[in-house]
Amino acid sequence: MKNEYHSDIEIKLKDIPEGRLLTERRSADGSLPAVSMKNLPGGKGKIVVFTVFPGTEIAFNQIRADRMTFHRGEKNHILRIDHCRGGCAVLNTKNGIPVCFGAGDILIHPPERPAESEIHFPFGYYDGLTVSVDMNAFGKTDILREADIDCTRICKKLCPENIPAAIPRENGIDKIFSAVYDPPGHIQIPYYKLKIQEILMFLGMTEPLKTHDSAEDGRTEIIREIHDMLMQNLDKRFTIEELSKKYLINTSSLKSVFRAVYGLPVSAYVKEHRIKKSMELLLKTDKSISEISNAVGYKTQSKFTQTFKDMTDITPTEYRRLYRGK
Repeated sequence: MKNEYHSDIEIKLKDIPEGRLLTERRSADGSLPAVSMKNLPGGKGKIVVFTVFPGTEIAFNQIRADRMTFHRGEKNHILRIDHCRGGCAVLNTKNGIPVCFGAGDILIHPPERPAESEIHFPFGYYDGLTVSVDMNAFGKTDILREADIDCTRICKKLCPENIPAAIPRENGIDKIFSAVYDPPGHIQIPYYKLKIQEILMFLGMTEPLKTHDSAEDGRTEIIREIHDMLMQNLDKRFTIEELSKKYLINTSSLKSVFRAVYGLPVSAYVKEHRIKKSMELLLKTDKSISEISNAVGYKTQSKFTQTFKDMTDITPTEYRRLYRGK
């Protein structure tokens, strides 16, 4: 993965207490931000929110947790656009079909969505931004009026069944979002104004994505069973052929649907979780490197050490020395 985002988030969240989520709301006039804190069981995080237009906000989210519950509030006319910069997120929709978006992807939430929804972070962290547009308060700018961009039409086009829709990075999304995260402080608000208009124009030109059919829904349920079994048995190795026979799903469907739901091929996804589990064992137990390598499915310590270093840039021993007790 090169675990750069995970390590970066750990550093940026070092002053946040475990089990807490800090939210900063910053204004354009440079006054002190309004700060609030709430519980985040099993993790911690920070959200920095800027008001850009009346009724329109951009929030930068850094989360280190396995899952998180979002509350919509009383408003049901908010168009929400999530962009993932690092990590991966899986949202369970009201029809029971999970929607996954990974690094570089965006997720469009329709205004009428459940008052409360849970999102799962398979890699244990998430780094991204959220654009929220109150369609009752957001007035069209001259640029959007000239381009005939309308938020209601965007929702109906991209979320026709009122279900969140993921748009993959291949659609040119990275060109729009890559520079949003780090503008110089003195031009932040003007820059965000330009980028939000560009994002809405991009969505106005984007074609609807293919919807699920019933057969695909059935395969998705099988894939979720396979996923749960793999996560509970990280010390064991399974081939695609073995999984195909055990769960009565052909190999090509297994691979394609797993990637669609969880954002990575089976082998890469499991490898991510083996290393994540090993990190937990390195920090929370006194097990030897050899014992940990066996516990996460590596037959030899040398193979485990090399894989760990490939994905984190440091060895397991260095990781334990640097982060244990912090």
